[in-house]
Amino acid sequence: MQDETTAATGETTMGVDKTTGESGISSGPAPECMENGDCGSNQACQQGECVDACGGAWGEGSYGYCLTEYGGLDTDDLCGPEHVCIYWEDGTGEIEQTACALQGCVSACDCPPPPSTGDAVVACGEIGNPVSTTDCYLSCEDGEPCPDGMDCNASGVCATGVSELSMYGDCGNVAANCAAPGFCVNVPGGETACTMSCTDVTDCPLAVPPGGTASPACTDIVPGVPGFECFLDCIGGGIPCPDGMLCINGTLCMWPD
Repeated sequence: MQDETTAATGETTMGVDKTTGESGISSGPAPECMENGDCGSNQACQQGECVDACGGAWGEGSYGYCLTEYGGLDTDDLCGPEHVCIYWEDGTGEIEQTACALQGCVSACDCPPPPSTGDAVVACGEIGNPVSTTDCYLSCEDGEPCPDGMDCNASGVCATGVSELSMYGDCGNVAANCAAPGFCVNVPGGETACTMSCTDVTDCPLAVPPGGTASPACTDIVPGVPGFECFLDCIGGGIPCPDGMLCINGTLCMWPD
């Protein structure tokens, strides 16, 4: 007696001997996996099949970029509730990479689902400060490719590099350029802000960081540089600056060092 086989899959099917009419022995497809290591990142081996490690029951939130266009932190809008912004600094102490992190996780299944690109492993561990608090993150410590737009840093975590800053942005604490035609200006106390040349206040962008009521103005604020520059005027210290900025010399709003 000879069994019939399916050439495309190599699976053995039920065969019938045309002489005796007896059925042959049938076997199913070979198992896809034997253990979790046989499956991809964020998958588990169950009954020979690779399945979602958490059965699709992931947490909410993201691992994305958590700085505003001005360089401020905005975890509620950019990350989600209960998240913090984890950041990494360069050699000068300026922020060069960030990642949203759901805080207080117990296991990886409490974390947001893995992104649609890359192969980084969803993990729950102590990566931020204080180190006694657990955070969700994407691990690339074994060379797993990060999602599009993210890079694997020296800590083995997928993070996003900082973006160019809009006018009036925090160019002293973020390792990013001011968007052209802007440039970074600083004062003797170490405070900084993105500015641009102007001839009249109408040249200055109206969009400003959130909070406060300081408005754009145009005058000479950079000693030794010809011409005028745009800044946010706090008029004698009586006008509140945007959130996180200080009124310097009762004149202009800038980001503290």
